[in-house]
Amino acid sequence: VIISATTQTGAAVGIAPFAIASGSFGWLQTHGAASCFIEGTPAIGAALGPSNDQAGQLGLMEFALGYVGDAIQLGVGDDYSGVFLKID
Repeated sequence: VIISATTQTGAAVGIAPFAIASGSFGWLQTHGAASCFIEGTPAIGAALGPSNDQAGQLGLMEFALGYVGDAIQLGVGDDYSGVFLKID
C-alpha cells in the first residue's frame, strides 16, 4: 500500500482508515461511507478522485486519475470529510 502520489503510479484500490506502518498488515475500505483527506472544497455529490497536486488527498475527479467516490459532506480543504467510496 502506498500513499497516492501527485504523479499517479497505479489505480486507487482502497482507503486506509488508519495509518499502516511499513511492513505491517492492515485493511483497505473500498465501499461505503469513509472519512478522507480532501483537497479544495468539493460540493456534496461531487465526484472525487486522487488529487493531482496534493499527495494522499482526494479532489474533484479528473478522468485520467480515476474515480474513487462521491462527497457526502461539504469539503473543507486540507481536512477530513465524508466520502461515499465506490472503488469496488
